Amino acid sequence: MHDILVEEVNQYKYGHDLIDYQPYEYDYEMQINDYKFMLPKYADDVAKIGKSLHNCVASYMNKIMRKNSTIVYVTKDNNYIACIEVEKGKITQVLGDYNRQIDNQLCLTVMYWGETLRIKWCYVDEMIDKEEDLYHTPKEYWKLQNLSDKPNYFILDLESLIQIPLEERQEGFYRALGVKAYQTLRAEDFRRSHFDNSDTTKTWFQIPPIELIKDEKAYFKTASPILEIILRGANEGNGEAQWVMADIYEDFGEVVPRNVNRRDYWIKKANESGEPYFSCLEHIC
Repeated sequence: MHDILVEEVNQYKYGHDLIDYQPYEYDYEMQINDYKFMLPKYADDVAKIGKSLHNCVASYMNKIMRKNSTIVYVTKDNNYIACIEVEKGKITQVLGDYNRQIDNQLCLTVMYWGETLRIKWCYVDEMIDKEEDLYHTPKEYWKLQNLSDKPNYFILDLESLIQIPLEERQEGFYRALGVKAYQTLRAEDFRRSHFDNSDTTKTWFQIPPIELIKDEKAYFKTASPILEIILRGANEGNGEAQWVMADIYEDFGEVVPRNVNRRDYWIKKANESGEPYFSCLEHIC
């Protein structure tokens, strides 16, 4: 009864109000295989989703409108099948019809969606149990499509992303490049620790000589062509690239040693640019 009353109050309070999203949240919209991940556009869309899934998501409108929570809904064959709640770069809930747990296939797809965007899913028990299944699923299995008229760089592989000419790079490019750099570095670290020198998979990162550490430009150029692109964008005043630089100095392990002074420098530059940070950077903000 409480949830019903809250929903009715929120419906009266927000009606057909447009939901205001941060720029990075539009990256959440994509199709993975047969599943579409979408953002509700208006407040009454949330009520509609709640009625279709027989849940109380409409009672979350205060959190949504205050930007404390983001709701992503999932459809398959034009039917609502699940709601995802994201808070501070973490998936906090994933529930299907009547608040039931989602099936295994959808669960793996939601996990892959989170991995693609660097949204943490490790706070949902049923996902923790399927971590091994996710990492044993070949990348070729996942087919990603853009659902917007704007570019979604997260659906591209790293090779395609870095080949985009400078003049064609739009909002979201450096966000995606930073996330893919982080993911690629993790994968290379895993291969180095689990395989011998017979592994011939292409590597994107190397640890530069320590004497280059005081020369940021030379160090990044030696470390990776990806990092060189990000640094160039940051030095040219791109706020997204500046946030990514802050993340690199916080969380890139041996390739770029943690440096609080450089991290804080790039945070300051990004704030001065007016660029809002994005969800996967909560740990440095």
